[in-house]
Parts: sequence; C-alpha cells; structure tokens
Amino acid sequence: MNTIGVKSLGYLGVEATDIAAWRKFATIVFGMEISDRADGGIDLRIDDHKRRIAITPAARNGVAYIGWDAGDAANLAAMEARVRGSGVSVVEAGELERRERGVQRLIVFTELHTGARYECFYGAAISSTPFRSSKPISGYKTGSEGLGHVMLAAADREAAVAFHRDVLGFAVSDHIDEPPIHATFMHCNTRHHTLAIVDPFGPVKSGDFGHLMLEALALDDVGAAHDVVKREGYDLHLTFGKHSNDHMYSFYVYSPSGFPIEYGYGGRAISPNWQVSRYPSIRIWGHEFVG
Repeated sequence: MNTIGVKSLGYLGVEATDIAAWRKFATIVFGMEISDRADGGIDLRIDDHKRRIAITPAARNGVAYIGWDAGDAANLAAMEARVRGSGVSVVEAGELERRERGVQRLIVFTELHTGARYECFYGAAISSTPFRSSKPISGYKTGSEGLGHVMLAAADREAAVAFHRDVLGFAVSDHIDEPPIHATFMHCNTRHHTLAIVDPFGPVKSGDFGHLMLEALALDDVGAAHDVVKREGYDLHLTFGKHSNDHMYSFYVYSPSGFPIEYGYGGRAISPNWQVSRYPSIRIWGHEFVG
C-alpha cells in the first residue's frame, strides 16, 4: 500500500435542507447513531469515531467536503508538500475548524479536476462510548479501511487519476468501460476502492458527487435495509445486484440531500499480487439503473 498519501476516507460533510428527513433516513435504513449539532444539524456515527458524517442545515442539498485521513502528522506533512508542489493552493485550518471536525491538524484545498473540497487530516476523535446502533445490525466494515468509498465525476478523468495517484498516493485497482460509463477505481488500503473517478455521462456532470458507499458486516443487514427502503418508498438509484469488479452485493438509494448511498456487503480486498483489470460491465447481475 502507499507510503506517502491518503490512508482512508475519514468523513463526509453534507448540506441539507431537511434535517428531519435525514434523521429518519439514517436511523431506519442504516441504523446510525445520531447526535445533535450546535448548528441545528446532526452528526452520524457508525463505529468508534465520534462522527463519520456531518449533516448541516443549508439552503441547498449536496456534499460540502470530503475528509481524507493521513494517519499521522509526518504523513500529513509529506502530503501537504506534495500538494503544494503540484501547484495547488493549500489552506491551514484554524483551531475552531479543527475542533469542529474533531481532528488534531487539518489542511484544506480544492481538487481541481473534480472541484471537490478536500480536507486532509490526522488524529480523528474517538468516542469514549461504544457505537450504539438505532436498530439491530451487525455493524460496519471500517477500521483501517475507513468510512467507505466515494465516486466523483471529472471531465478529464486521466488527469484526475494522475493527481490522485502521484500526489495523494492512491493506486489503480481496475477500470470499467460500459458506454457511456467509463470509470477508474482506486485504492489506498485493502478496500477494493476508496475512490472511483468517472467520466461525465447522462445527467452526471463534471464535478458531481456520484455516491457514498457504506459496507455492512452482514448481508442480512443489507437485505433488511432494502426492505425498509421499499416499505418507506425511498427512491432507488440502482437495484440490488453484484458488481463485476469489487463483487459487492449492494443497492443504491437516494439520500435526502439528493446523492445516492450504496449499501453493500462482501467487497473484495486488495492483495499484494493484485492485477489491474478492465471490465465491460458494472454488474455480474442486477444493479439496473432506476433513476
């Protein structure tokens, strides 16, 4: 795995026009633990971290920032030097912002190919109490593999892949080419991919946030959540299925902020002798687009 570079997806910051909708969605579908924020929003917890997803009140819906965990101070400093050396402007976060994020040090920059606000940090706060799910579930696969994975759209996918590889330390896992979908999947730990970069297609524009993936510890958790989604009338993005490259059994449901969340189980792990492959389809079965 990488030496200098991102170690895992640490957290996500989300803007929402309807906090109550998020409160219901996060608990009944995913069993997340919720705590109230001073700004009127909510923090979502799925493991020993005090917060993995921050939902803040806003006039619009969307993803505000992506937090990448550098692991330690030395690696964060090395990453900062690389980012600055690439010509990207970096801002050191102040004490108030560090405390709000619950980290020891935080640097911020805009990833130029996707337009995403990246927050690189180390020293995320760990809770003094165990994760308490809001419904019976087995839990989430996190630990050294982090929160999960994200997908971003970039007009120049090759340039975006090069930046994430050469500057942020990701490595290519594989590619999928199923026109009009062309995507590159990248890892920074043993999770098959922590980042997917896709060409714009259909309604997906350059700079769009494609989805967040969360991985359950049991297939039954995913199946039970799928039942809740159908019963409550939440809109699916992709039907239940199995992906061709990471072998994840999952479905995609639209969140109250408009972006899909993939909820899955059984993703492949990156091995020391991993070989990069190219797949002609996103699916082995299922995963049909709904909307």
